[in-house]
Amino acid sequence: GYASDLFDHATVERLARRLSVLLTALAHDPDQNLGAVDLLTDEERRQLLPVPGEERPTAAPRRVDRLFEAQAARTPDATALLFGDEHVTYGALDAQATRLTRRLHARGVRAGDIVAVHLERGPDLVRALLAVLKAGAAYTLLDPDFPGERLSAVLAQTRAAAVVTARDAPGWLVATGVPLVHPAASDAGPAPDREPLVRIGPETAETPACVMFTSGSTGVPKGVVAPHRALTGTLSGQEYAPFGAGETWLQSAPMSWDAFATELLGPLLNGGRVVLQPGQRPDPATMAELVARHGVTVLKASASLFNHLLDEHPEAFQGLNAAMTGGEAASVTHVARVLERFPQVRVTNGYGPAESMGFTTTHTVTPADLNGSPIPIGTPVHGKHALVLDDRLRPVPPGVPGELYLSGAGLALGYLHRPAATAERFVAHPCGAPGERAYRTGDLVRRRADGVLEYLGRADDQVKVRGFRIEPAEIESHLTAHPDVRQAAALVREDRPGDRRLVAYVVPARPGTTPAGLRAHTAARVPDHMVPSAFVTLDALPLTPNGKLDRRGLPAPEFAPSPVGRAPRTPREEILCGLFAEILGVGAVGTDDGFFDLGGHSLLAARLITRIRAALGVEMTVRDLFRAPTPAGLAGRLDAAVRARPALRPMPRPEAPPLSFAQQRLWFFSRVEGGSPLYNVPFALRLRGTLDEDSLRRALGDVVGRHEALRTRFPESDTGPWQDVLAAEEAEVPWESVPTDPDRLACDLSEAARRAFDLTTGLPLRAALFTVADDDHVLLLVLHHIICDGWSIGALARELADGYTARTTGREPARRPLPVQYADYTLWQQEVLGRVEDRGSVAFRQLEHWRGVLAGLPEEVALPVDRA
Repeated sequence: GYASDLFDHATVERLARRLSVLLTALAHDPDQNLGAVDLLTDEERRQLLPVPGEERPTAAPRRVDRLFEAQAARTPDATALLFGDEHVTYGALDAQATRLTRRLHARGVRAGDIVAVHLERGPDLVRALLAVLKAGAAYTLLDPDFPGERLSAVLAQTRAAAVVTARDAPGWLVATGVPLVHPAASDAGPAPDREPLVRIGPETAETPACVMFTSGSTGVPKGVVAPHRALTGTLSGQEYAPFGAGETWLQSAPMSWDAFATELLGPLLNGGRVVLQPGQRPDPATMAELVARHGVTVLKASASLFNHLLDEHPEAFQGLNAAMTGGEAASVTHVARVLERFPQVRVTNGYGPAESMGFTTTHTVTPADLNGSPIPIGTPVHGKHALVLDDRLRPVPPGVPGELYLSGAGLALGYLHRPAATAERFVAHPCGAPGERAYRTGDLVRRRADGVLEYLGRADDQVKVRGFRIEPAEIESHLTAHPDVRQAAALVREDRPGDRRLVAYVVPARPGTTPAGLRAHTAARVPDHMVPSAFVTLDALPLTPNGKLDRRGLPAPEFAPSPVGRAPRTPREEILCGLFAEILGVGAVGTDDGFFDLGGHSLLAARLITRIRAALGVEMTVRDLFRAPTPAGLAGRLDAAVRARPALRPMPRPEAPPLSFAQQRLWFFSRVEGGSPLYNVPFALRLRGTLDEDSLRRALGDVVGRHEALRTRFPESDTGPWQDVLAAEEAEVPWESVPTDPDRLACDLSEAARRAFDLTTGLPLRAALFTVADDDHVLLLVLHHIICDGWSIGALARELADGYTARTTGREPARRPLPVQYADYTLWQQEVLGRVEDRGSVAFRQLEHWRGVLAGLPEEVALPVDRA
């Protein structure tokens, strides 16, 4: 017999045929021992069982603070955080958090308490978060940009033992009466803290680590209580994302998201670096600038932000190793463009609610996924499980839609002080051990034949807008609490493709109710992402014949400016009004019309700021628009705005292109020290198996032909050194073929790496192929630092590998020409910074600043040393 909801007829027929073969074999030889015979293949078992994927052994769950302390002990001098000009090492961050923990203990914080953290994004926020965990308590993050009324309600729900906040705490926070703890200057000091921390209370991975508040259908935010096990189970011992040493993550997600923990704690628990973006909201232009400045290798963004970055700031993907997206359906078009333009980037599409602590299923996108829609959300990460069930909690066959249930390491403990809501969503696991639970997501999915999940939509009214999970009922609850509102409905509309907007429909209780008043009422109670883009007043809400809301009968909002809007008075205001109208898709905008009153939201705001930078040549941020959301208000800020630097672009080449400032320094050292190998950068690659040396040489030639820097000499003229870029066909890289043996290999490599370059006459690049055996070679590339840095080596290796693969199959590497070369950057750099001799240049001002700062300091500071 078989269960029809678990096995289909084709599978039963296969089982019958295999059983027949086994019976026939036994009939011929009844005494043979067939052992433990599997009638299902591993692939079929993965498809049929409720939990797909082969399980690796799962390590015992650990606490977040203990994992971080272990990492800090292993790499105390490695950089953990970068924020502006501040660099914080693992050892310093651990010691600083420990000092703050002692002060929390002194204020009565104990294991099992909840401590709120109300700080702007920065190192102080990270110190506070770790200090709370070290104290044995759970943290909840209060975003300073959220309305005080909402944060007061959240704080009351948590019954927090203390709040870590700045000394200039807002009045509403002081009025709550919760004890306030201010990070002291000593907490951020560099001195190590060697006194061991006394732990107060039990240490177990099942105790709460954080409380994250999400939109609630009752009008009150729900606090998701995640234990240490959920965080460490999601962020350690995983392969879906590169978290470890050598990786640099950008932390830009709002602190109210579970993505905040992924971007911050994921790297910190595994030895990576974290770049903290200033400000509370992701700013695409700032994100792109930080990616370039700090060499960010991993970027995570909601699908909407991912698309915006690619459209407006594609350079943000240039240096990445991995890009991760989720929160909404991924755009096939945008992901395809990333794979085509940036082949070195591994794009991962993921899925996971806060109740399962971030990514629960992931899928590495391949070109095969781009032939249809949607892009899959993948298979469960290690330690987590996904079940697709029907309305009677029975597993559905592959290809049949069902509701997604999640279980495993990432599962939350439930909702804070909400037992009914917890019981509704955290249900008994239908296939698990006694007492095991699963989270009912409310999401509809379909499992493909290969076990990969595809997202289909929601089974309830919950919506996702720009990656934020929103319960329309919460917005409706706040609107109906307004004394002038009789009925309200909120929903998401997509009247322009790709532009999803939250719209509120209101039936006023009395005449004179204005959208502006409703917006102000709502904005005082919910975060910005939950404020509707438009408020439409109706005489009555349309209903279906059975009395339910007729969503199709709701009219599209008209995002139009007030007819009495003031006309622009200056050219700047005229330009800004035009840009407002272009981005918002409305006919005309007056100078006093508000961007958000006309339907604007955070991503449209980022797009507007990009247009303003390009049109007016000034540096502005999204925060400027939130503070001055009208054309007149922004025009008043333009005088104080910094002039925007020109875009990097191909530049007209002079006869003797100059050196960049970094190249000038390295060229000077090479002339002073003569034949020194001090700035040689060796890169050795072990090659196992049969090698096609000719294809390898040609592949290296392809890379040199694509990058001018690799075929540049640095001769000297009467006016100084200059860049002599050889034509691709003239640039022949010096190549040696050297037979060696295992005993001599290290010595041979060292000797070849130490030979100095003559930068004036030869290429600052050479190659040597050491043959250890017929199937064992080492390729040594030696470059001078004047043409490369650490990041360049990875790009060179990837292009060389791709080129070798192409050449061995008789093809030329398929790579687009570079949009700019290093010589273009050099000329652009001089355009931006100017000449030191020019008193009005940026270079002159910076030089004068440092002359003043360093004036009067001794040329040498005698420090005590333990050896000369």
